[in-house]
Amino acid sequence: MLILFAGFTPTDIRREIISLNWQISNSPENKLGQTFDNAGYVFAGSQVPVYFKSFPVKNPQQNFHFILENPQFEEIDSHQLTPFFHEIPEEPEINQTRLKAGKTHKIEVQIPTLIRKGEKVFKLKQFALKQIPQQLKSTQIISREWKTESVLKEGKWFKISTPK
Repeated sequence: MLILFAGFTPTDIRREIISLNWQISNSPENKLGQTFDNAGYVFAGSQVPVYFKSFPVKNPQQNFHFILENPQFEEIDSHQLTPFFHEIPEEPEINQTRLKAGKTHKIEVQIPTLIRKGEKVFKLKQFALKQIPQQLKSTQIISREWKTESVLKEGKWFKISTPK
């Protein structure tokens, strides 16, 4: 009999396949007319829904690099989005932010779910998100150059009286 134990270590590369279940939106602010569960928006009034996901970081020295693989898109009717073309990226991109609250660290990933190619707009239907562990680069100390004398010494000063 052969017994194998398998598990994940902190240095394992992980790959998750994500499908977005698009549905009709009844919100009058949504010019696209479609949304998906837990869709987010980068700013109020934005017409580009964004996929958000947070990843907990157990070790403060650990970081992750994320790669978007095999994105699958579907063309959509874009005439109602014409005024918002400047918001829609031409390529799918991952925005990554590291958040810290007390001793808790996490990384938030944001992926815009619309792209444009010329005058056509496509919505993201499915993709693989690859998570590659990395060591966090040492924090750089911000150096400041302090003046040897105060700039207040060079100024003209006036005495102003005020009532108590």
